[in-house]
This record gives sequence, structure tokens and C-alpha cells, in this order.
Amino acid sequence: MRAAIALTCLLIPVGAAAQPMAADHPAPTAVSPAASSPIPEGAAEEASSSAEDEEEGLEVLGERLQVEPYATIVGGAYGQFIMNRSDVPDDREDRFTTVALTRIGLRARWGRHVTLVSELELNAGPYGTSVWEGQAAIQVRNQLLRLEWEGLQVDVGRITDPASLDYFSAYVANMLLTDDLTRFPLLVSGFNRGNGVLARYELFEGFHLGFTVNAGNPTSTTGTVMIGGTFPPFARFYEVPWSNVGRDARGFPTSSFHVVLLSPSVTFEHEYVRAQAAFQYFDANTNTSSSSDAHIDGYNLRAGVEGRIWDGRIRPFVNASRVQNDVVDPTDLGRLSDECYEAYTVGGGLDLNIVPTFGVGGQYVWVREQQGNGTLQQRHFVNAGASFSFIEGVWLDARYGFQSGCEDWTCGVNEEHRAYLTLRGMLGGVGQTGRRP
Repeated sequence: MRAAIALTCLLIPVGAAAQPMAADHPAPTAVSPAASSPIPEGAAEEASSSAEDEEEGLEVLGERLQVEPYATIVGGAYGQFIMNRSDVPDDREDRFTTVALTRIGLRARWGRHVTLVSELELNAGPYGTSVWEGQAAIQVRNQLLRLEWEGLQVDVGRITDPASLDYFSAYVANMLLTDDLTRFPLLVSGFNRGNGVLARYELFEGFHLGFTVNAGNPTSTTGTVMIGGTFPPFARFYEVPWSNVGRDARGFPTSSFHVVLLSPSVTFEHEYVRAQAAFQYFDANTNTSSSSDAHIDGYNLRAGVEGRIWDGRIRPFVNASRVQNDVVDPTDLGRLSDECYEAYTVGGGLDLNIVPTFGVGGQYVWVREQQGNGTLQQRHFVNAGASFSFIEGVWLDARYGFQSGCEDWTCGVNEEHRAYLTLRGMLGGVGQTGRRP
């Protein structure tokens, strides 16, 4: 019976006619340097070096060793404005907050086949952290070993699946995608950075086949955020192991949960277009101490396309994803409910980078979630921004964005607007030509 319910949830969509349910935690590269986006690209994306670079560095055991440190620092302020509705009470107050964010990393490349990447983030949080704890939470980003040979690339460690990251506007990522207005849509659509193995093979120029495997605690990869549906007493499945981090003496999450995520993908890069598609299948074991509990199975279909017009100076893009998975029975967490969770994420935008030192862009993302015939929840995320470089390596960023929700047909729920003005400095050659985090 459990198997039948699971199969039904995976194959049959939730009825669109049902009238009418909610969801947290996370930019394309220009062709020419003159049109380069000002948002830093992650070390995992930058790990490959050109033939010219091979001439640099020290010779070690007959191979060239290149070591390159890099850093990005963001500082400034933003205003948060709550739009209260009389029929939807929201007692939160407006606030003004100064921000601090740093990413530091090191890339070491030995010869043509071996690359090591280590990258950390020091994040002071949306409203600041305790002075006594050092003013920042340290987050581990890419920590990987990459092997390359004859078109085959293998990453092991804490890796990022490039096909799991939506295309988005470079000019709304002034906070490096750590704020709720940009982070949440990426995570719900299936962005996957975590402990795993990634293999990619270049079938022909610009066309890559990929396969990613992640296995471990749900907190070991960002890919579990897309798993929806309630898990009492929490609103989403991944919140259960995550909630134990602050209570465990070692700072570990609940160890009785386990997730396996498998994702074949295809990506294509050309002078005029970039495209990607992936199928993400996941199996979540909610109690490894027992063999009688039912697993949460599900999948995510995702794809995106970006145009590159006038040497990449004009970049329109669009993304879409669909997630569907089982939901546990709220009265017995070891069994599956008859309901399924279903979510859609659709978005798009445009970047204009006519001159190297100035650009503007914006994007809109729509997220729709529903569990069974329960409350239909929708969220709208709108962002627009501009970046200006007045000193080489330093950018002044301005952005305005807002999010608004709908529950069934009542809209304007939890509406929040933000205005950012920040400075961003970048050191090192890695991460200054792209915009993938």
C-alpha cells in the first residue's frame, strides 16, 4: 500500500482545479572582458585555467603549480519596509541595518589535471551577530578536488552542481545571493551545493553531460530545501535535522535522517546562448534507526535558457522548475500521507551591461506551493539593481526589491520591501568575470 501511495505521488500531479500551502536558508558569464558582469563567480566555476596560465607558477615534480588567493568584501546598508494590511495583520516594524559580508578562497592548480579549491564565507547575518562571537558566522562553501582528463571532469568534496543554479541578474546579487529576496527562490528551485561527487564530460565543444551524487544528512546539501510538505511540528522536512544544530553539544544536526540525491544534467554554452536542464531525484529516510518507516521520494525537473546578445552586453534569461514529493502522515511520521507536495518556480529577467563600468538589470520569480488540496501558497519576488565601478575592483551597488505572498486568493501577505546601497571590493583574478556563486 505504501509503495502504491509513493508511486501515485511521483506520477500523478496535484489537481490544478483544487482550490485551494509555505517555504528558506543561499550570475551568466560575458563573452568579452569589456562586457563582463561585476558579480564574482565561484571558484568551482573558475577552477579551469587557460593554456597561457600554464606558463606561470612554480615547477613542482615536473608540473607547474599555481596558487591564487581571492576575496570579495561587501559592506553598506539597507532599509527594510513592512507593508501592513488591515485584513492581514503584520506587526513587524521597519528597520535600517548596516551589513558586512566576506568571501575568501584559495585555488591551487598543479599541471593540467589537478585543481584544489577552498572557499569560506564570513556572514554577519541579516541583522548582525554577537560581538563576542566575532561578528560573523563562518560558512563552508566549495571545498573540492578536481581531476580533468580528455574532456572528463570529476569533482569530489563539497561541490556545486552548475546545472542546479538558475540564471539570474548580476545586478541584484550585490549581497552575493545571501538575502531572502534572492536566496529563497534559488533554493526552492533546486540549487545544489553540498558533500558529493560531480562528473561532467564534454561531448563536443560547449556541450556537457553531467551526473551528481549527494548522500548524507539533509543538512549536508542545499538540495534538500526543495523537499516540501509539512513534517510536524515543522513546516518543512529539512527543518527537523537543522533544528538540532543549536542544541547538540558538538553542533551536529539530528543524525537519524539520511538523504540520497541523484541528478543527471546537460549544459550547453555558445557565443549567443547558454542553456541547462537537470532531473533531480531524491530519497529521504526519516528514521535510520528503523527499517519500517516509509521514505519520502520525489523529483525536480528544472531548466533554464540565457541569451547573449552583443558580446554578452545584453542578457535575457528564463528559468523554470517543478518539484513533487511524498508527504508523511501527520499522525504517524513513519507512514506516508495520501497527499503529495507540489511546487513550481518560474522566473526571468534582463541584464544590460553596455559599458564595462556600469550596468543595470532586474528579475522576477514566482513560486507556487501546495500540499494536497490544502492552502495554495504563492510568492512573488521582484528585484532591480545597478552597479558602477569608480575604482578598478570596487563597485557601488544599488538595489530595490520586494516580496509578496498569496494564500489561496488573499494576496499582500507578509509583503516586504528592501532598498540596498552597498560597496563591494574584489581581490584576485578568480571570480571577477562571472556571476555564479
